[in-house]
Amino acid sequence: MSKFKHAILLFLILILCAYLRLTGINWDQNQHLHPDERFLTMVTAAMKWPEDLSGYFDTDSSTLNPHNIGYGFYVYGTWPLILIKAIAETIGKYNYTDITLVGRFISGILDIATTILVYAIARTAFKNTYTALMAAFLYTLTATAIQQAHFFTVDPYETFTVALTLFFMARKNPGYIVGIAAGMAIGAKVSSVLLLVPVGLWYLYRLFKEKKRTVIVDGLLYITSLLITIRLLYPYLFTGGILPTGLNPKLLANWKELKGFTAPGSYFPPAVQWTGTIPWLFPAHQLFWFGLGLPHGILTIIGFLLLFKAKKNLFIAILLVQVLTVFGYQGYQTAKTLRYFYPMIPSLIILAGYGISQKKYLLYALPVLLIWPLSFSSIYQKDHTRVAASKWIYENIPRGSTIAGESWDDYLPVTLDANHIAQQYSITTMPVTGPDTDGKLTQMQEEIYKADYIILSSNRGYGSMTQVADMYPKTNTYYESLVDGSLGFVKIAEFTSRPNIPLPISPICIDIPTTWYGRVVEPLEECTQTGISFVDDYGEELWTVYEHPKVLIFKKI
Repeated sequence: MSKFKHAILLFLILILCAYLRLTGINWDQNQHLHPDERFLTMVTAAMKWPEDLSGYFDTDSSTLNPHNIGYGFYVYGTWPLILIKAIAETIGKYNYTDITLVGRFISGILDIATTILVYAIARTAFKNTYTALMAAFLYTLTATAIQQAHFFTVDPYETFTVALTLFFMARKNPGYIVGIAAGMAIGAKVSSVLLLVPVGLWYLYRLFKEKKRTVIVDGLLYITSLLITIRLLYPYLFTGGILPTGLNPKLLANWKELKGFTAPGSYFPPAVQWTGTIPWLFPAHQLFWFGLGLPHGILTIIGFLLLFKAKKNLFIAILLVQVLTVFGYQGYQTAKTLRYFYPMIPSLIILAGYGISQKKYLLYALPVLLIWPLSFSSIYQKDHTRVAASKWIYENIPRGSTIAGESWDDYLPVTLDANHIAQQYSITTMPVTGPDTDGKLTQMQEEIYKADYIILSSNRGYGSMTQVADMYPKTNTYYESLVDGSLGFVKIAEFTSRPNIPLPISPICIDIPTTWYGRVVEPLEECTQTGISFVDDYGEELWTVYEHPKVLIFKKI
């Protein structure tokens, strides 16, 4: 392949990558409908610059430490938030709404940079332009990456710096450079300590293949720069001033508390969704159908199988170890949502790209890969379902009506403008979460009696609790009665925003097989959007609940 043709193809891939990641960054129309984003935005807005450098490092008094500015529970790194604060202030966008948009834009930019790193790692490690372009194209079309690039969270920072670490390893850069990148990853999210496994094995391999003294010195430089970087970018991991005196007990307590929230059999609402899910199989299933999608998932599997026939390479082992470490650890945890596997996806895609590039005839399958990411990207170009539902509510539900929403979910309608405010309705809470005690059931009966309308603004409640009926027998009966009409309510409106191919044809809905989350509402399912839509309603909760949840509105009859 000529250098010109290669450059053109890479340019086109990056243009597509930017389109998929930067289109529709205001996907919720300034409603702040992602709870993690809401939290990070509030923390960022509350941060204040310390008076001096010693104030920055003083964990007990720093005004950049979330624990000191009203947020006693905080489990992430702080440098991504500090970066967004600095950028937002510099460009005059330091307010509650714009901080989120700046954060989303930078997430998109970082994932474009991750795509470039995927290309660079593949080309450096395998010395093959086809492999490099294949890897960049596959990563560009990975739906998990597209989704996470639209969120102001720390995950894109973690994934970018993990890929940066692997890039420096592929280039055989000095240990202090590798240490800086790895320290940035851990400083963004502590789960990046898993990266130390492939890095450690890399040094162990080098110890047997290179001069021991050189490797030992390089390893010491790596460890030193790693620790210094963590200290600089994650100062509140420690106690003390410029010189740390120990680990921060408040942060350790936060991590312990978080672990307790997701203990098996927990009634903590966000954790119920993973009750009974099978280790490793559950995330593999979700990654195949949604995170990659078809036919991307099939082609990735083919690429992996072809690795066995490909020429062996040290970096195949490094990347494989990184994938297996993340997948092995996160796949065994109770909480095993797709975004926890995001940091391994660049390595996964590079390996698949390397395998696929061994068989040139597979290039003919590449155009088909566009179907899932382009259809998924369409959700960012439409009104958020909760916004669309709110517009409908203001037009069709009389002011003063009593509307019951669900505990641990967002209530509708959302306020749209001065003439359309949520306070024009009486909003009550249906206490669906928590054990099925007599007190809970009494409260639910009282709310059912008071409510003129019941709104399920996502699958958070019925999705999680109907898959563990033994924990919520009465709540399951409630949902079944609501759906079949025996509770005394009838569905009057449904709002969905499914991945869609906007063709000028009558609506066609393609169900994604072997998905089950929240199927209790399937009898109410509608297929109304023009073109071909993929019914991803029954994937894992966090796949849809942030930017395209199904909204169901019921009216008392």
